[in-house]
Amino acid sequence: MQSVKRWHLSGTILGAACALFFAVGFKGGAWISETIFRAETNAAVARNFSPPITPPSTALPSGRWNPLHSSTSGVTPLGRQLEELSVINALGYLDGTQVPQQNSLSVSRPAPEKEYNSLTLVVSGHAPGAQLIDLHGNVIHKWGCTFDDVWPGRDVGVGEPQKHFWRRVHLYPDGSVLAIFEYLGAVKLDVNSRIIWAKENSFNHDIAVTDDGMIYMLEQKPTARPAVNPELKIMDDHVTRLTPDGAIIDSVSLVDCVLSSPCRTLMDRVLLETADIFHSNTLKVITQEQARVWPVAKPGMVLVSFRELHTIALIDQHDKKVVWWSSDVTRYQHEPIVTPRGTIMMFDNIWCPGRSRVVEIDPSNNAIVWQYSGTPQQPFYSLTCSMVQYLPNGNLMVTSSDEGRAFSIDVKGKLIWEYVNPHRAGPNDAFIATLFQCTRLPKDFPTHWADPPTNADQAKTASLR
Repeated sequence: MQSVKRWHLSGTILGAACALFFAVGFKGGAWISETIFRAETNAAVARNFSPPITPPSTALPSGRWNPLHSSTSGVTPLGRQLEELSVINALGYLDGTQVPQQNSLSVSRPAPEKEYNSLTLVVSGHAPGAQLIDLHGNVIHKWGCTFDDVWPGRDVGVGEPQKHFWRRVHLYPDGSVLAIFEYLGAVKLDVNSRIIWAKENSFNHDIAVTDDGMIYMLEQKPTARPAVNPELKIMDDHVTRLTPDGAIIDSVSLVDCVLSSPCRTLMDRVLLETADIFHSNTLKVITQEQARVWPVAKPGMVLVSFRELHTIALIDQHDKKVVWWSSDVTRYQHEPIVTPRGTIMMFDNIWCPGRSRVVEIDPSNNAIVWQYSGTPQQPFYSLTCSMVQYLPNGNLMVTSSDEGRAFSIDVKGKLIWEYVNPHRAGPNDAFIATLFQCTRLPKDFPTHWADPPTNADQAKTASLR
């Protein structure tokens, strides 16, 4: 993929602003102390900013919704960004902070001749479920299962909000799905949404299923680790491996992997007053094909993202160590993936104030070889979640979660396809449901089990266009 070279006056100004942001963000090659960063966050909150920890009097539906916030006068872009980060800390990943797109269309197709023509798996924060849609936005199949259907009467305490949406879904060729209720458990459903098995656990963020059916998930375990924090239990992130029927095989501590590796100095970044020291948010199992184009990697290793450390790392689970890592190219990144060229691509959530980007790096030297941050007319920004997918025809699928928007672009950055979450709430539809996942399926993925769209579905989709 070649770099997209576009020069605009506004882009030059933005570049200068981002350069300044990075200049003040770095000190001796490392980011300024997270303690200082948190102090600035607290100061931002004190400036008459009140995070909407509870829904307004016009109660929103359950789920994860991104509200429209009024800007605070006299606050710089960085200050506003800090305010948004304080919302995320206060809400525990429950509410978004991005202004919803005022768009009545579900799907637009600016360049249909360049599309990768297949179905898309969509996971939205409005309800615990998933949909399969075609390129027109027609719903081909639905899955759904409430938390109480799986675990009736289960008390989850502060985890109550996570009961109302699925965070990530894996679709099997037979139409069954494996879904995560964030930090609460996982459930496998058949094509008709009947429960096959369920497991209570603190699974979160991501799912990987290998060709032999083995399941890999991220898990958090509260653990006393005096060497890391002598006073507070930490949330020790693990890579947990399960059999196809949900039995745990083994679980590897990512803290142990870091401590036993040359990158152990990453622990100097850990904030002592925070339990969630890594906030691992991505897990990708290295395939044979990926190992051939990335010599450091071996099949079965896992690529993870440590959000709080602004770091991605390649983990050898057998030896329990980090064999490669990259820090500070991105901020609060999500979804690093290995491309067919042996590069690594990821969603950089806070490239600079109010802007996200997709960035591609050469893992041999961490050099940025390509990036895309939208256009001056239509940038994108998601403080939380989000993902990027490399499609077989060379296009990219980008999910900007807080905006409730997904889009595909070609190698030159041209917009090919766009989906805006149609699920809205609140006065004047001022809230949009988080779009956790938009995954384009391979063209040969079996879908014989899917329901054809009804006339009513097609008519509804047509009425939105």
